[in-house]
Amino acid sequence: MRNLILKLVSYFFFIRPAKQRSYGDYEKLLTESGTTIEQRANQAADLPENRQQLRHIVGIERWGAQRLKVCFGEPFSRDEYDVYAPAEDRSWPQLLADFKATRQETIALAKRFALEQPASDVVEHNDFGAWNARTWLQYLYSHGLNEAKRLR
Repeated sequence: MRNLILKLVSYFFFIRPAKQRSYGDYEKLLTESGTTIEQRANQAADLPENRQQLRHIVGIERWGAQRLKVCFGEPFSRDEYDVYAPAEDRSWPQLLADFKATRQETIALAKRFALEQPASDVVEHNDFGAWNARTWLQYLYSHGLNEAKRLR
């Protein structure tokens, strides 16, 4: 049953929307959503739960970006996102800077996919299976927006 639920979530939230978008679309969407997330974070209080939430957002995005780099020849590692999360002692301003830098890296990857055709654009997700690069970009785009809603 769990596998069926994961397949349905993967298809309806990530695979299907990704089929309708280009890498150029993701460059724009990631830029716009990055601005939205930054605005939300700038309005949020510097609280431990908000720092943890922003660490989570950055960790997932770094992890996903690392998976996308596999398409360009970097080695695959079946690791978890938490090793990519900023250190727990990072201040709120440092975490905001971490997010901005990380999002710029993701946008640069979307641009790179638009310009280059890697030999393969399929990389494994720990829970959802093999995804192409556009599906990964959909995941990173939607994850950041959804998780930023928890910032208070």
